[in-house]
Amino acid sequence: MTDFSTWLIALRRWTTDAERFTDSAIVYDVLLHAYDLQMSRRNQSMKDLYRSVPHSESRVRSIIRLLESEGLIEIRTGADGRRRSFVCTPRLNGLMVEYRERLKACP
Repeated sequence: MTDFSTWLIALRRWTTDAERFTDSAIVYDVLLHAYDLQMSRRNQSMKDLYRSVPHSESRVRSIIRLLESEGLIEIRTGADGRRRSFVCTPRLNGLMVEYRERLKACP
């Protein structure tokens, strides 16, 4: 194996060890897109998150419930009771900082 492939396998192993459910490509997509939306905007609507991933809205909704129950994102309802948004929790932010550090170590 090359240094890069060894590193890539180690990175993937870390992602599945860090959060037991990231072995699912859909969960991984939703996590990365949620974090990206938070980094690029102040207000992240749920609709933006649904539109950002290439999966059905119903499937994304179930993943969002999972991420919320795991303490990785927080769902907020607007004053009107209709508009919903999300924020990444400190736990997810910490995981993403560690992920970036691991990416910097790429050979």
